[in-house]
Amino acid sequence: MFNALFQSIFAGAHNHVNSTCADYISVDAINGTARVMFNNGVIYNYTNVSRRAIIKFIHDDARSMGKFVNNVLTQQRVQCKASLA
Repeated sequence: MFNALFQSIFAGAHNHVNSTCADYISVDAINGTARVMFNNGVIYNYTNVSRRAIIKFIHDDARSMGKFVNNVLTQQRVQCKASLA
């Protein structure tokens, strides 16, 4: 179990429910960060993301990127910064 978790900690969301807002999400449970590429091509980096929410997102077979963005990344504690690349 730990090995499967460790291998997926840095992986992006490949098997996910299609989203109308985000094209891709990459999460890092160790550092509590997420990187989201939205449909308009803008990439945002999020810090101070709940590690528990990230792990739950990784292991959810029917993961929804939109729900993750709306429920986790919009929390008051999470900090957001636009990325140039």
